[in-house]
Amino acid sequence: MEPPTAEAVLQGVFTLYNDPNNVEKEKASKWLEEFQKSIHSWKIADELLRQKHDLNSCTFAAQTMRNKIQNSFHELPESAHESLRQSLLEHLSHITIETKSVIVTQLSLALADLALLMSSWQKPVATLLQRFSSNANMMYALIELLTLIPEEVNSRHLRLGANRRKEILIDLEADSTLVSEYLTLCLVNGNENELLRSKILKCFTSWVQINAFKLPEISDSMIIVYSFQLLSSGTTSPDLHEAATDCLCSLLHCMELNNSRGGLDEKLFGGIMCLEEAYNMSVAQEDLDKSMNLCRLFTVLVESNLTRMVALSDDETPHYSVKSLDLVLNCVGHYDYEVAEITFNMWYRLSEDLYHRNNYQLTAHFKPYVERLIAALYKHSQLDPDHDGLVEEGGSFKDFRSKVSEIIKDVIFIVSSISCFKQMFVVLQSPNVSWESSEAALFIMQNVARNILPEESEVVPKVVEAILNLPENCHIAIRYTSICILGELCDWIDSNPETLQPVLNFLLFALQQKNGLASAAANSLQLICSTCKKHMIGHISGLMEIARCLDSFDIQSESAIGLLKGISIIIGRLPPAQLTPAMQELCSFQVEALSRLANGDDDGLDAKKSRSDPAFWLDRLASIYRHVSPTVRINEVNPCAFVIVNNWNVLSRALERYKNDSKIMERIVRCIRYAIRCIGKQAMPILEPLVKQIITIYSGHNHSCLLYLGSILVDEFAYEEGCTQGLLNMLQAFIEPTFGVLQMENGLKNHPDMVDDFFRLATRFIQRAPLQFLQSPLVTPIIQCGLLACTLDHREANISVMRFFCSLLRHDRANDLEPIVQSILASHGEALIMNLLYASVFCLHSNMLTDVAEVFVEIKQHSPHQLEEHVKKAVDSLPKKNSGGSVTVTHEQMVQFVTNVVKAMLRLRIFYRTMCQKMVKENNSPDAARVYAPHIGADYRVVHKWLLNNPALLELDREETIRKLNYLKYVYVTPDEILEQPHVLFNHLITLENRTTILRECGLVEGLTLNAIGNYLKLIRKSIVMLKRNYLIPKDLDMYEQLKRQFECQVEPKLLWDDSTRLQDMRISFFNEFLAKRLDFGTDELEKLWKSYSKIKHKSFGHTQRVVDILQYDYKFSRDKLIANMYLLHADPENLLRFPVEIPTIGGVDLKEVVVKYPKIMMVNLESVKRVIGILKQLDIPDGEVLKCLSIFTLSSKTIEYRLERLMSVKEFEVLTKHPRMLKLIQYHTKAAIRLEYLQQLKVRCASLDVLSSNSQNFERYVREGCDRTKGKDTGHVLRHIFKERGDAALQKIKRHPNWFHVPILQMQETVDTLLKKKFTLNDIFNNVHILLYPLNRIEDKLTILQSGDLKLQEELGVELYRADKTQLLALALYLVELEFHFTGDGVWPEQVQQSDSSSNINVEFPSSLSGEYKFGKKPPSANTTS
Repeated sequence: MEPPTAEAVLQGVFTLYNDPNNVEKEKASKWLEEFQKSIHSWKIADELLRQKHDLNSCTFAAQTMRNKIQNSFHELPESAHESLRQSLLEHLSHITIETKSVIVTQLSLALADLALLMSSWQKPVATLLQRFSSNANMMYALIELLTLIPEEVNSRHLRLGANRRKEILIDLEADSTLVSEYLTLCLVNGNENELLRSKILKCFTSWVQINAFKLPEISDSMIIVYSFQLLSSGTTSPDLHEAATDCLCSLLHCMELNNSRGGLDEKLFGGIMCLEEAYNMSVAQEDLDKSMNLCRLFTVLVESNLTRMVALSDDETPHYSVKSLDLVLNCVGHYDYEVAEITFNMWYRLSEDLYHRNNYQLTAHFKPYVERLIAALYKHSQLDPDHDGLVEEGGSFKDFRSKVSEIIKDVIFIVSSISCFKQMFVVLQSPNVSWESSEAALFIMQNVARNILPEESEVVPKVVEAILNLPENCHIAIRYTSICILGELCDWIDSNPETLQPVLNFLLFALQQKNGLASAAANSLQLICSTCKKHMIGHISGLMEIARCLDSFDIQSESAIGLLKGISIIIGRLPPAQLTPAMQELCSFQVEALSRLANGDDDGLDAKKSRSDPAFWLDRLASIYRHVSPTVRINEVNPCAFVIVNNWNVLSRALERYKNDSKIMERIVRCIRYAIRCIGKQAMPILEPLVKQIITIYSGHNHSCLLYLGSILVDEFAYEEGCTQGLLNMLQAFIEPTFGVLQMENGLKNHPDMVDDFFRLATRFIQRAPLQFLQSPLVTPIIQCGLLACTLDHREANISVMRFFCSLLRHDRANDLEPIVQSILASHGEALIMNLLYASVFCLHSNMLTDVAEVFVEIKQHSPHQLEEHVKKAVDSLPKKNSGGSVTVTHEQMVQFVTNVVKAMLRLRIFYRTMCQKMVKENNSPDAARVYAPHIGADYRVVHKWLLNNPALLELDREETIRKLNYLKYVYVTPDEILEQPHVLFNHLITLENRTTILRECGLVEGLTLNAIGNYLKLIRKSIVMLKRNYLIPKDLDMYEQLKRQFECQVEPKLLWDDSTRLQDMRISFFNEFLAKRLDFGTDELEKLWKSYSKIKHKSFGHTQRVVDILQYDYKFSRDKLIANMYLLHADPENLLRFPVEIPTIGGVDLKEVVVKYPKIMMVNLESVKRVIGILKQLDIPDGEVLKCLSIFTLSSKTIEYRLERLMSVKEFEVLTKHPRMLKLIQYHTKAAIRLEYLQQLKVRCASLDVLSSNSQNFERYVREGCDRTKGKDTGHVLRHIFKERGDAALQKIKRHPNWFHVPILQMQETVDTLLKKKFTLNDIFNNVHILLYPLNRIEDKLTILQSGDLKLQEELGVELYRADKTQLLALALYLVELEFHFTGDGVWPEQVQQSDSSSNINVEFPSSLSGEYKFGKKPPSANTTS
């Protein structure tokens, strides 16, 4: 092909813009596109710019030049860079005021990108200022250029690399003073030109955003003063107003990131506080844009001061910056709810900080502000008075109310749910209250109803009664919200079963209504079924009647499936004899319709289009199979098996009929999957026909879902004798058609789902039948396919491939598999390492690299020397410089990389934790600067100064901070970034990990800086277009496809989106769709999730998928178990995997059984659990008692040790430390200490361990009954501890005394200790064991008398005392004590206890100084209560 000419390009541009023939235009467009990709476009674009033929040709040439520099800079030899620079400078110098802005922008972009890429161009900003600043005609172009250079620093297109980016930022910081002076000069000489002034503000902002300015140097900047003038004026144009707002917001962000306080901080705070009048003026003028700008500024002001506002507030006085919340609340009260919405992220951040600090007094400072917020949101949530129906689905107001729900759930703990509930109830009771006000109050109540305590009896019963008695003519929106509240009150209804029947009647009536009420009733009914299982069993007949009439109700498909779920849950709790027929009937409604469709007979199903869609019935059947989950013991027949096996024929026919339809095949496979999971190995009768059928179908129709179904079968049946070979035959039959598809051109790329499901199947074989699989001839071709798939840039497929290799190489397998694995490594190890490194550098997103690292770790366990050799060889082949001549990686960095890969002994995810622990152990210096300096990578003196400027860092836990620093280095954060943005270290480590992973999942790769991580909460709430505009993500990124790629299963939420959609809203939609697909979450489950565990939105998709996999397949958690314990979705997957390996049993019981009983233990760090187990062994706690108090593992080892120390310091508790159930005392230490103090004031001496640690109701009953006695358990434990094997005999002797149960065990222990010190033996004490019941002072008095040699006493006793041995002395002392009390047994009572008889009752009069809360062991709100 001949090289194109300038004339040809001109003709193509002319045709593109002027030819009326669309066909010719299309041809010209394609030709010009190919031209731009060619090497010749450099020269011709330059020629066209020189010719200045017309606007279109110049624009095209400028775009071409910019595009070539951004994407094809590598085409130019380094020797050509200087001539290109001179050419662009020449073109730029010819710009005049008349030059079109599009050409100026494109040329400026081209030159800015060249300045960043061309490492030989030293001080580009200074060069440009020197050349163009004196030319008035160049003012606009130069400011545009100075704006773009800092904006392009983090551009993903340029791929600058960390080293080059660091160099550039240092240069820009050095030139920032010149830029500031030039912009100030332009502002002074700008002649009130609005466009110029707007560009000046934007340029200044772009330099602030990269932290180029030294903040103290710009504190008196005229540009900042001008920004305040613009915002204060009521006549400022919209563009200038927005630019001034952006400028001040950027300064606030910069100060927050740098933790910079001083003159500028005070000026900004004071200046912004004075803008309240300007805001009020904008409201009065109904200038919504200005109101939103000022609201944004006020919100950013609060956010920038949030850490100080909370951390520096003391118990008595809040920090001065708290008054900025008044500005924000003023904006929340704006008549347009869009203004209030701007503040939501700030309230969320405030709630997060307060929640984690868990300080009652601190939270109280913010309670009035949150109360005002909720009152304002209540008003904003009101419908229009003339609104007829429900809130419009998909409308902006519906979306706003959803966000209101979310923010209320975030902040409600600050004011308490019941307080809010009561406040809204007062609104409902107001005279002449309008219907829209009532509905809004009910809406607020709906959002907090789930948090109401079940024992609440003041307001909730009245609310429920009012709902049940709603008049027939009430507005439909009130009725709808009321129905929803009943569902949210399911926990309260469960604890108040007398309300269940009227509530069910009300919901059944609503179920028969139209206009959306039926769907709401179905959702509420499902919630009640899921929560009130025990009480709903008695209503099974009514539920079955609802199921029979299901299609007559006007409800959405999702609500119907949810209702079937609720009914299925109740059926699952029926006795086997009732369960089978009930399940059979419930399935029959779906199976009969599905059978007719499978036979091609859809008569009678045409009433609605959806009825003739098999997916409609398959989804319902799958919901039943999934949620009928009976409790079946080993070797018992599963009552569901009969129904599922009987229904198999229909599903088999459906497989055959719809084998050409991939969507329906996925639904059928999903239904079969739940059926298999429901009955497990009792599905054996359908195994063989199922395997044969899916093999046949797959050979002709390559549905990857059949591979997934195969992995389910392997998981369930591979252990069964006689099944393994058949399943291997199934795998062999799958291989040929699978490889046939994947070996086609772009086969791997075009069929990632097939790769994902195929390698999941192979992994299941390794996990369930490793020996048979590894010995089969199938292994080699699968490994070879895996080697090719290493480079596949698809999240789910890549994860499956990496998991396959990890499972293949897992080092802790049986010894007989080691030779096979070593042979595989010898044959394929080098290729695997080369492919993994190549894929990591050139193909995979950074968020996939942790999975690649897992494979390296497994290889390391088998062959460390071979790993090092191959890694060095692979690294040496990597390029060391980029096309701009910049060093992309230094020799030292390469060496460090190899060291990190080869030396790391643990998984990469916990590598940085291990390294920092070692370094902390090696460095015993108390100097924090010396500890942190090596981890930051900065000089000790620099770090020391940094800590002095940021003293709050010294309060952080050092070990945890070191882990954070190592993690930040792992994600390529530079030391300078850490030093400039210390506030990031105040986040938890897991928060940093999650933020990094989420941002990478969302496409932030080049834009993933520490600034982005620190501003994650802001970025995730930004619209996609804003992220693109700020060059955080590629401008051509399809966010829907990007998020879709992050899931293992097919997740395609149906949502209307464009680049104006908020990123977090899209992520939530994908979360909802994933949970619906994977765990069959319905509307109710999703609502429960977002109400109670909304923070999951800040977990990565990969994290959530992995957690679900582990819980379902490793821990065998059912779907219902997961829903009942949704907090498990927050678990650490690495922690979950290590648990069964490192802690196989707890208390002598298999870990997985313990986890079923107490799932919360999986939320605790593994190392913490290990340390606690060690402490329990030292305390010699019996296994049975450990299992009774599993919640002890939720305490840290330091907390347990501290509480033990405190227990030992209180003698009443010390005597109980050998009690088998002392764990309860540790767990409830604070409550027990408060109760002990209170009982001592009541002169109660015999409180047992159970009383001290019981619930409030039992303790209250104990005190009210006035019973100062023990039941004997504690006495028995103490005696067994003292007398060992004779302890039970001692207890039997003690019980002969009429008042033995009124003696505190502390007294008995003290008596034993004293007697032992007096040289009495345990045998002496055992023979006179009743002496332990008597006050020690009386015993000592009698012993003193007996040892005095009193002759008169000897005569009275008739005993020669000097001949008496120790045992006889104790017997005589006991005799003398009882002699005083005429042998009634009343000698056990201390002198201060006035007890005329042996009655157990005491007069209880509560001290007036004790609050009602304090009495029963609940900590009072104020600690200064005195007794």
